[in-house]
Amino acid sequence: MIRKNTISRRDFLRAGTCAGLAALASPLLRSPLAEAALKKQVEKFQIGDTKVKILVFKKGNSDVVYFAPHGNEPNAFKAGVKTLNKHGGTLIVLPNHGKRVVVFDLGSKRHAIDANRLFTDEGIKLSLEKWGKIRNDCDGYSEEAHEAVKPFAEYLKKKLESKFVIGVHGNTDGAYVTEEEMNAADSYWNPEMDNDDFFLVIKKEHFDYLKEKKMNVILESEDADDDGSLSVYCRANNISYVNVEAQYEHLKEQLVMLTETRKMIESFCGGI
Repeated sequence: MIRKNTISRRDFLRAGTCAGLAALASPLLRSPLAEAALKKQVEKFQIGDTKVKILVFKKGNSDVVYFAPHGNEPNAFKAGVKTLNKHGGTLIVLPNHGKRVVVFDLGSKRHAIDANRLFTDEGIKLSLEKWGKIRNDCDGYSEEAHEAVKPFAEYLKKKLESKFVIGVHGNTDGAYVTEEEMNAADSYWNPEMDNDDFFLVIKKEHFDYLKEKKMNVILESEDADDDGSLSVYCRANNISYVNVEAQYEHLKEQLVMLTETRKMIESFCGGI
């Protein structure tokens, strides 16, 4: 178990050193699976002096949106593409040159922001401060950097407008967190499942459904810290959200979890 306050909640999960999406995207998209009726759009958004690439994949008319914000979690991208081909929807991917964070230049300064920590002003502030301390090549927080990030945050919010948002993430072996660090209101752990493979949900009915299916699941507290994460934003805006988290090597398990999520959506929301 991890000692409380040794690191901010959930962040250490994404610290792995997998080869990123940049190396995997091209061969994956050439595969027969990826070619099956997926529409791909490449968009670019200017943050300060830097253009950030965003990949948008679509299939069918489903209102479900998948979000894979971290370039160092390649199986999240793979799982998203395969699930999209099977069930339809929209997948938003930030390749980030195979890195976790978005790095941008602002005049003579360089900053880094976590794309899953910019959905509130407090989250932007905390993320800029954190990565300024972690990365020797980046400066910390400044009002100018904050203002540069805000339009990108609004852009992502617009792209993620949906009845149901699914975050797709990866983590390293043995890197599950304590309930306290996850701001958990409740949790269920199946002893036959790997603790690194779990759901994070913000609605009690989703927690109860996944618990009944004997899936590892954490119900985030309504009083969870404002870290700017997508879960905090979705709760504040009454958007259904599920985070599907799996160990980097557990692509098969993550696909099963994503399929179960789609069954749950069908159960609660019908054919969206």
